[in-house]
Formats: sequence, structure tokens, C-alpha cells
Amino acid sequence: MAKHLAIYILNLIIYSIKHWGDNLINTIIFDIDGTLLNGEIAVYKSMFQTIKEFDGKEYAPENSHFVIGQSYEESLAYFGVKDIEGAMKRWLELYMSSVNEIVLFDGIEELLKTLKKEGYTLGVVTSRYKYGYDEAIEGHNLIGYFDFYVCADDTLQLKPSSDPMHHFLTISGKRASECIYIGDTLYDEMCAHGANVTFAVAKWGAMSVAEFRTKIFLKEPKDLLLWLKINITQNKSRRRGVK
Repeated sequence: MAKHLAIYILNLIIYSIKHWGDNLINTIIFDIDGTLLNGEIAVYKSMFQTIKEFDGKEYAPENSHFVIGQSYEESLAYFGVKDIEGAMKRWLELYMSSVNEIVLFDGIEELLKTLKKEGYTLGVVTSRYKYGYDEAIEGHNLIGYFDFYVCADDTLQLKPSSDPMHHFLTISGKRASECIYIGDTLYDEMCAHGANVTFAVAKWGAMSVAEFRTKIFLKEPKDLLLWLKINITQNKSRRRGVK
């Protein structure tokens, strides 16, 4: 019995080594705000105006780092707003009035076009609700790029929980080892790592990079293409090494 078990384990190890290179990244998952869209000014200006109207308190933009990565409701609650539903409606009104301030980061559209052309599966994991996702995608001509997406409506727990990422893996049929998540906050990183998904920091949108644990930092969107090429080369080398 012990001999059969040892043989089974040995075969399992050999199989794992031989198929190590099969874990090539083929799926790129993006956060929206701070990664695809540069809407920080509009988001926080409208949020702090809403808080002022509903709670009478004034906050400076420097306070925004306390709520980065949280859902809109969690952000309002953090600053003591009681009427979350009413405040959400007002926030949306103010936000929509400044929607012209929200733009794609430079290089994002070109990146998505290239990734799609090269055959990568593209997805989104966001703390926006479905209507916010639709607004972002439709409003910035991104329809047709993303094969799968997960919004705040889809899971009981939001980032930093790994539930949204696990849900993405379920609906896409992808393995964690096939995916990389691009985000700009610690909540994004925690969500990815909780599901064993590789994480890369979008430095172009991150307010600070000091606390991230990943070693993958992308200065510009196009840097992702270089990283993916390196990933392909490394996987080929691994496969040659185990033949």
C-alpha cells in the first residue's frame, strides 16, 4: 500500500512539473477606477460635497486615501453619513454632473486593443455596481473588450475579500494560475492574493506603492505587454527544462 502511494505521489509530482508551463497567463483582469479610468478628482469631489450636504462636515481631498478600494456605501458610512440611500442618489447626481472630468488613462485603449488582438481573455473585477460598470464601459467606448466581469451586485462580500475574484474564476472557467489582476489599491491586491491570482500594481493610478507586497509594478499600461512577453519566455524555458 505504501509503495503504491509513493508511486502515485511521484507520478503526481512529475505530472505537475511537466505541466508547470501550462500555467501561462492568458487572462488579464482589470479594476476600473484608478486603473482603467482616471476619475479620482470627480469621484472624491462629489463624495465630499455629498458628505458636506448630508452631515455638515468638510473634508479635504487628502482624506480620500481612507476609502480607496471601498464601495461607495462603505465610503459614506466611514465618514459618518447616516442616510446612505439618500446620499448615494445625491452623490450620483454630483458625479454625473462632473462626468466630463473622467477619462481613460493614457495608453489604456491601445493596451486593450493589443491584448484583444493577441487573443487574451479580458475581464473586470470592480466594486462598482452593475449600473456603474455599464456607465464606465459604455461611456468610454469599451464595449466588446471584456469577456467576463464581476460587480458589487455579484457577491456578498466586496474587496478586499477574495469572493469577487473567486466568482470571476467560477464564471470564466479559468484557473487562478492563468490570470493576472491589474489594480491600484491594497484592496485589489488582497482580493487577488486571497484567490491565488497574480497581482500587478497600476502605478499610473496608485496613490502610493509603499505597502504593496507584489513585485510586479507597471509604470505605464504598455509595460504589461512587456511583462507578458517575459512570462511567455519563462514558461517556454521551464517546459524545455523538464522535457
